[in-house]
Amino acid sequence: MNDPVASIRRAFVLAAVLVAVFAHSLVLAGPARRVILMISDGQGYDTVNAAAFFSGKRPVFESFPVRLAMQTFSASNDFQTNPRGYDPRRAGREDAYVLSHAADSAAAASAMFSGVKVRDGCLNIGPGGERLETVFEMLAGKGMAIGVVSSVPWWHATPGAVAAHNANRKAYASIGREMLDCGRLTVIMGTGHLDFDDDGERTWRLFLPLESRRLWNDVKTGQTPYQVIETKEDFDALAANTLTLTRGGRLLGIPRAFLTLQQARTRGNPQEVDPLTFNPGVPSIAVMALGALNVLGRFPGGFAAMIESGGAVDWAAHENQQGRLIEEELAHHEAVRVVYDWVRAGDPDFRETLLIVTADHETGRLRVKDRGPGRLPAISFGSKDHTNRLVPLYAIGAGSELFSKHVLGRDPVRGDYIDNTAIASVIREAARRDIPE
Repeated sequence: MNDPVASIRRAFVLAAVLVAVFAHSLVLAGPARRVILMISDGQGYDTVNAAAFFSGKRPVFESFPVRLAMQTFSASNDFQTNPRGYDPRRAGREDAYVLSHAADSAAAASAMFSGVKVRDGCLNIGPGGERLETVFEMLAGKGMAIGVVSSVPWWHATPGAVAAHNANRKAYASIGREMLDCGRLTVIMGTGHLDFDDDGERTWRLFLPLESRRLWNDVKTGQTPYQVIETKEDFDALAANTLTLTRGGRLLGIPRAFLTLQQARTRGNPQEVDPLTFNPGVPSIAVMALGALNVLGRFPGGFAAMIESGGAVDWAAHENQQGRLIEEELAHHEAVRVVYDWVRAGDPDFRETLLIVTADHETGRLRVKDRGPGRLPAISFGSKDHTNRLVPLYAIGAGSELFSKHVLGRDPVRGDYIDNTAIASVIREAARRDIPE
């Protein structure tokens, strides 16, 4: 016969388990109070592999529960000859196909941040000339602090697309001015220091457009709403949480280098991985990301951050520089690890944090073969330009499961894929702050 006491105990245990599971699901279903989007510009699947083969370690983002592919074409796509935007069948058999219909960084970033396809060269200006509000601007309007971090100039296409609107991605001074004056951005970090060159050496720029000179003068003389830091020591202090913040925590960090932290340096052989020739006076992108999170994490309303931790991967691929490509992608891997660890320290189960790691497009059409850790893999470049290849997307945390609703099709090599506009939709829904679609 069944023991009635034992049956009751089992019922209580089952009830307790169900309550715990239900409570856990409620926590996981809560809004994302922290949203972090990390981008490696120009990164494809083979870019990830090239760095992982060299280091002998797979990146932490490959362990995330959501792993999808993403199409990246822009509104400049020729829909008469390429009506599907990305066609898995053609991509698998036609080399020329993936080398055409590719988006640029401005259009790709705008699609990810606004949820609308725009033409190449435009920052959040729709095909009809309309001004598009980004999901970061929306979240700022709902009380979240917004951060922008990049390893390339802070006024460049991808960081600029967080909150700037311009029909010309090369209107750098106008983009920078809007970022500083829009009132939406709490933290801005990136290169673009006009008093230093690509080797981190002081320089004087004789031929600087007047608008750029005025913007730079305002930055240097404290005529913006931001506290400005530029030395490696200040970035290190910010990462260690020991830097005194002024101006309500609004921070503009510009390391002492012009185009990139490391990729554009003239020292060393760009075809080799050569950290001994790194610019010594600038922080790593991981240190910059950590410092930004330390600032943003102080705001009680939560935050959203775009961290372009592989900003110069694209530039290395354009030049077919295998050594610099691996250096920049490894810097991205390190930055993601640092961010992942920062989140886990305060939110171990990612119940209130959504972390997305992806690329805006692929550059270089790489093919890679492993030669073992510490040795450069065999890399062949099929292009010096952007491609229409699928790029990887990885996600973990609050709302990451929402990506499954946006699957458009299945590629025979990369599996299920989404469109890049899904990122804005998922962030909007994950934050659940009464933001209209």
